[in-house]
Amino acid sequence: MNNLIGMSTGGIYSWDPKIDKQIEIISGLNVRAIEVLFSRKTYLTQGLDIKSISRLKKMKYVSIHAPFYEYDKKEILYDSNQKTKEVIKRLEKIYLEVNAKAIVFHPNLIKSLDLFDNIKMNVCFENMPKK
Repeated sequence: MNNLIGMSTGGIYSWDPKIDKQIEIISGLNVRAIEVLFSRKTYLTQGLDIKSISRLKKMKYVSIHAPFYEYDKKEILYDSNQKTKEVIKRLEKIYLEVNAKAIVFHPNLIKSLDLFDNIKMNVCFENMPKK
């Protein structure tokens, strides 16, 4: 099959909440693309283990989904502040480690597009319902 088929780790979150385990499961399927979802900032802080990085490097297409929650259900807002810079730095580190092609953000959480002026990532905005 020549079509690029993939899935998001978020699609199997209920199977196992650990991102490394989600990557392991998806890597065992016949897919060549993956979106690694860091829904909470705390998941991003944990990073990825060496096996996950290796598995992701073998994928044809990897995207990283930026956190949309600080913790629990408190939304994270991306603005020109130190907290945002730290999150962007962690995202960029993982992005470069796994040779990702894109970073995905929820557009309603972005307060300033200037955040993306000097980063080394391709930025995408997820389509969202009207709010």
